[in-house]
Amino acid sequence: MSAEEEKGNMGKGRRADSGGQWATACVGMTLMLAVTGGGMLCLQAAYGLGRWAREHVGMTLVMERSVTDGEAERIVAGLEGGPGVREAVYVSAARALEEHCRDTGSDPQEFLGYNPFEACVEVWPEAEYASPDSMEALGRRWMEQWPGVKGVEFDRDLAGGVDRKVGLMEAGLLLAALVLGCIAWALTDNTVRLAVYAERRLIRIMRLVGADDRTVGRPYVRKSVLTGAVAALLAIGMMWLGVAVLLDRWPELAEIVTPRAVTAASGVVAVTGVGVAWASARRAVWKSLTAEV
Repeated sequence: MSAEEEKGNMGKGRRADSGGQWATACVGMTLMLAVTGGGMLCLQAAYGLGRWAREHVGMTLVMERSVTDGEAERIVAGLEGGPGVREAVYVSAARALEEHCRDTGSDPQEFLGYNPFEACVEVWPEAEYASPDSMEALGRRWMEQWPGVKGVEFDRDLAGGVDRKVGLMEAGLLLAALVLGCIAWALTDNTVRLAVYAERRLIRIMRLVGADDRTVGRPYVRKSVLTGAVAALLAIGMMWLGVAVLLDRWPELAEIVTPRAVTAASGVVAVTGVGVAWASARRAVWKSLTAEV
């Protein structure tokens, strides 16, 4: 075998090793980014679940008996058009009696001689107003604004418990997402550095033939960013596929795992994959260059 053929075979072997190293880096980055995306998706789902739980803590506006159905409907329209209210439903005294008779099978009007129930408006506040203090403030304002409202009732213990537990859940998952993000950053950085380190001999040769630092580093930074982008796309695809399977199995989760939440998690994965790959490649190339000087 001639010297030229031997050099050619050595070059092919180095290129094959380099390609395998970057392919391995792409697989590793894909798995790490998929874990990061899953953590971000869990955090988004936690916020969605917390919002759903807060929005289902209701309030009851008790009406004066002199309030007519028309006046009550105007109160409902005013509530829904004002701040802090997600939904308001008027329940007349007759409807309340009908629902009681249907649920219990007895009619209290038969032995009392009158309808003991009072008309009311069931209100579900927005998630931002679902804390006990905010609900009390809303109740006071409504009683001042609508003379026909004689009282506002809600379960303070339930509202406080939901607000407190949802806050703890969101804080815990945020901490977990941050930890996963730091781990993914460190592992991705190490993966890129190993891929660049595997080509340290070629970097030294390029320096020996007179290439400047930018010329030496540009191909590796470009290759690293491309690898990070491919890994991010693969991780995003895995995440969307997982969400599709999850919603197919449990369709009721569609209110929590929304397309907006998955899109936000996908954006975090894309930025993390490309950004970490770019920063890690620049740092790894710089260390290789300074080590050879």
